[in-house]
Amino acid sequence: QKHVIDAGRVEMSALRADGTEFPIEFSLGATQGTNSQLIIAFLRDISQRVAQEKELLTARDEALEAAKAKSQFLAIMSHEMRTPLNGVMAVLDLLSATKVDEKQKTYVKTAITSAEILKQHVDDVLDLTRIQAGKLEFFPRSFNLVELLEEVENINLATAAAIKNRISLTVDMPQPYFVADRKRIHQVLTNLVGNAIKFTENGRIHISARFTNVQAN
Repeated sequence: QKHVIDAGRVEMSALRADGTEFPIEFSLGATQGTNSQLIIAFLRDISQRVAQEKELLTARDEALEAAKAKSQFLAIMSHEMRTPLNGVMAVLDLLSATKVDEKQKTYVKTAITSAEILKQHVDDVLDLTRIQAGKLEFFPRSFNLVELLEEVENINLATAAAIKNRISLTVDMPQPYFVADRKRIHQVLTNLVGNAIKFTENGRIHISARFTNVQAN
């Protein structure tokens, strides 16, 4: 057929002598000979290439399914972990309100700190699954930044002391209130301080905040 001639490379199926099909890349060209038109045919067996493409597509689909299953598993496990963890933290709060000596009070405080850090890790996993699903949202509201920094400091005190690190905090700002997503800022700062503690020994981790009046051009 004339529309096939000089139409470029076309993929189609061909038949072997034994009747089995295989994929080919096929093209036809025409040129005028001395007495008649000449047809030039190009044919190439692309069975190996097609098989490799199918393998790549299969591997991609399997990887996507595995990633989806991993995200679902993390989300389920994170939700399941929060319930007993909240129960543990509630009992520790009740225990801290009872009559305990100074040594026991230190133990309870350390347990509460560890539970808060674990809860933060669980929240981080939940955020990871939300990011992968494209559902992460931000909720700006007014909050006291100084109180947030003090929380971050207190949560990490026990972990820092365990490897003989000290944490210090310096705040220099005219007013402590800002509008932003408090939870996300808390997560970022907790991770930064946690990493600083992890890679420091017999040292000092200093948290500082100061107000900078940046004017837009």
